[in-house]
Amino acid sequence: MQHDRSGRSGHPKRWFGWAPIVVLIAFFALAPGSASAGRLLVTGHDADLHCSGGSQCHYVQTAVNYVRAGAPDPTKPVLVLDRLDLDFVVALDTAFGAGAVPRVVMDPRSAQFAAAPLTTSRYSAILIASDINCGGCDLNEGDSTPDSDAIAARGADIAAFFNAGGGVYANSGATHGDGDPASGTDNYYSFLPLPVGGKTVAPPFCLTPVGASLGLEDPSGCPDATKLRGTNEDINCCATHNSFTEPPAGSALQVAERDLGADGIVSADDAPETIIADGRASGGRIVEPSAVPKLGRTVLAQVIRGKVFVRKPGQRRFVELSEDSLIRVGSLVDTRRGTVRLTSALPQNGATQSGDFSTGIFQVRQSGKRSAKGLTELRLAGGSFRRCGTSTRRSRASGPTARATASKTIRRLRGKADGRYRTRGRNSSATVRGTTWDTIDRCDGTLTKVARGRVAVRDFGLGRTVLVRAGRSYLARAR
Repeated sequence: MQHDRSGRSGHPKRWFGWAPIVVLIAFFALAPGSASAGRLLVTGHDADLHCSGGSQCHYVQTAVNYVRAGAPDPTKPVLVLDRLDLDFVVALDTAFGAGAVPRVVMDPRSAQFAAAPLTTSRYSAILIASDINCGGCDLNEGDSTPDSDAIAARGADIAAFFNAGGGVYANSGATHGDGDPASGTDNYYSFLPLPVGGKTVAPPFCLTPVGASLGLEDPSGCPDATKLRGTNEDINCCATHNSFTEPPAGSALQVAERDLGADGIVSADDAPETIIADGRASGGRIVEPSAVPKLGRTVLAQVIRGKVFVRKPGQRRFVELSEDSLIRVGSLVDTRRGTVRLTSALPQNGATQSGDFSTGIFQVRQSGKRSAKGLTELRLAGGSFRRCGTSTRRSRASGPTARATASKTIRRLRGKADGRYRTRGRNSSATVRGTTWDTIDRCDGTLTKVARGRVAVRDFGLGRTVLVRAGRSYLARAR
């Protein structure tokens, strides 16, 4: 297959439609994933390329259905990272029917992808096309990896998407994922903390019980007849370009199929070819899902960077948060030296929402009533307003010293959240959805600064709500 090396970028494209009824039945029959966990499938197969030509499409169906079905809303579009011939886009239409899978398509090296929000409110899964060295695929260049570099640059956002329940399906890394440094940099799979390396592939392939339960089929390729099943040539129809090393103990990674290893027979040296997981990215690994937060009772707290401390209700002292933990609503969280990710429950079907918070101390609050729709409130805590003086003294003061005192920061909190969150300061509250913002308690009032999105600020003194847009701020003055 010949390629147009000019590449194609521009505005993302979106397709919607209806899937064939048999595909929909298979999709919704899959068990939902755990709350606060995503679904991952990585493979050495370039099934996107082969399905664009009519082969290996049942593999694409199975993989896409698996990663989407665990999302908070599996009907959301998929984000396809592809360029050049857009093989993955063609594969989706070939496997499911034209337009059946709603999708947004982005060139990984484009400015649009670099700035695009990656959230489960927008997408059910992220699908990544194969490396160009598979012999006709779309991503990267022969001797460089601009697409993989761009995807890896969004690694923290992809991990957050995955941990919020989003699915990820990555195809063949070819020479940029085969474990051979002489063939190129192995960074195709570096966008997630995947604790396995690439390995030279040794076909044919055999399904494991995990792969069989996933729905993959192999009617004739594996030399062990006990492992054959189905009628679709999912794993042995086509050229394949890399395998993986064995997942470490304690990982959530499971092997769905293996190659035959160096000895060419079914034996202990057979390397993983497709790996799946229903888990979370944490501590440089994919781990089993953490305990599920309960609406109005607990939230899941994870340290993203630095040090975070928690004081649970009834405790006298703050304790460092050293691992993912469920903390009770009403707990105080100190993020002055780090960043914490809070995942709280929503009323519907075990869904969750997540936000990252830093630079301050706050109390976590959430109502258990369904009418509150999962709104999670973070009340600023700590700091002393005694240095501000009384309102009478502030009103009489003037000059540079008085102005400096008035604007002095007493406490603050920075948030980046996707979901229903509200920060509450002394003089106002800020309600957000998909926003980056700061809430700053000062002597002269509560300042809300918006970096992204829009924030509804409730001014307690004036009794009114003001909508603050990105790049703007609002001061609710102390009364």
